[in-house]
Amino acid sequence: PRAEAQAAGGAGRVVVVIGQEKNGDAPIVLVDTLEQSLMVYEYSYGSRKLDLECVRTYRYDKQLKEFKVSPPSPREVRAMIR
Repeated sequence: PRAEAQAAGGAGRVVVVIGQEKNGDAPIVLVDTLEQSLMVYEYSYGSRKLDLECVRTYRYDKQLKEFKVSPPSPREVRAMIR
């Protein structure tokens, strides 16, 4: 799917990605690179309503060693390539 992005905010640290419209709704993702967090909104074109769906920091995700939940696990992959 096609996505559009643009830098926004006075400090240029926020990136906005607007996803493809589906059934009259479109996801809007804001990534704050300074705070290392993201916010996911859903915009409804019909009701002109904006709902906050999710907020999450990714600051510590980069340090995770075991992050995949479906098989094979990172441990199993490491064992296979050794």
